[in-house]
Amino acid sequence: MGWSFDERPLMELDHQLAAAVVSRAMDDVGFNLNLMDETGTIIASGDPARIGTVHRGAVDALRAGEPIETTVATATEREGINLPIAHKGALVGVVGITGPLAEVRPLARLVRSTVEMLLVQAEIVARRTRTASRAELLAATLIHREEPCDADLIARAREFGLNLTGQVVVLALRDEPPTEHRQPLTTAGGFILRADLVLCGSADLPAVRRRLDHLTSHASEPGRSVARAVLGAESTRRVATSLGLRGNRDEAALAAVRALEGLEPPTVCAALKTHPELAATLRAWIGNDLAPAATAAELVMHRNTLTYRLNRITQLTGLDPRRVPDLITLAGCLLHEGA
Repeated sequence: MGWSFDERPLMELDHQLAAAVVSRAMDDVGFNLNLMDETGTIIASGDPARIGTVHRGAVDALRAGEPIETTVATATEREGINLPIAHKGALVGVVGITGPLAEVRPLARLVRSTVEMLLVQAEIVARRTRTASRAELLAATLIHREEPCDADLIARAREFGLNLTGQVVVLALRDEPPTEHRQPLTTAGGFILRADLVLCGSADLPAVRRRLDHLTSHASEPGRSVARAVLGAESTRRVATSLGLRGNRDEAALAAVRALEGLEPPTVCAALKTHPELAATLRAWIGNDLAPAATAAELVMHRNTLTYRLNRITQLTGLDPRRVPDLITLAGCLLHEGA
């Protein structure tokens, strides 16, 4: 189970972050800068020789929980300030600057604020990375797991707003979702299983459909395997693509035409396979609801040329694409032969 934002462990002031801050800030502050971890050990410094040593002023600042200033330079100490660095209510390090207090006080506060903001940003990035990793694992499980959903899978899905105890729907997209709809697709009520597949509950289906350009969809049985719905959506999309169907409004037709996949290939398929221009005409004819004007416009041809091609299909196959029974068989040819 992943950490929530408030439950996650504190971000550490690591060496890489500290070194980057010191390297950048040293050019601006004009004084020696040290960054110490939660033990007071120097992890980045304008004086590399001091890295790995314990800074007494930093230890005092961590114990006191407040800034420690050295006003008079001695043989072991220099004038300067050590400011504790806080993250989520805990002290995680210290920033120290050596120099006249009047000058280094505001500089130290500025560096401390910068480090604290960087820690917050690092935590946000880490949280997003963890969320993305959990989402990818969940997606892979849902796509490949053929067994019914168990309690653990249901709980993991609930993190992303999915209710696997009810009916869910897999949408097969025409194209990959736009950037703003990347994983997880919480604002639309869906969850991206793969770049071309989105999962959502039945109640969220209308909202998801409005936001994504999908070709077809397939519903699962409540509490059953999502993988079966994935296979159904992929199969239906293949049918839609083969037949040139447009998408949502053709789903009722798709449900009926999918039965053609289990039939023996008609003997007339070879004629379409050897005449790809006729297969393309047939797809456009189906995709435009058998409308001559729209089909001719899509194919950029005269209506007479379209009529010639439809007659040519009839001549070669013995089937008239203007008759529904014959058209069903011709559609089966497109499916089986990939014409």
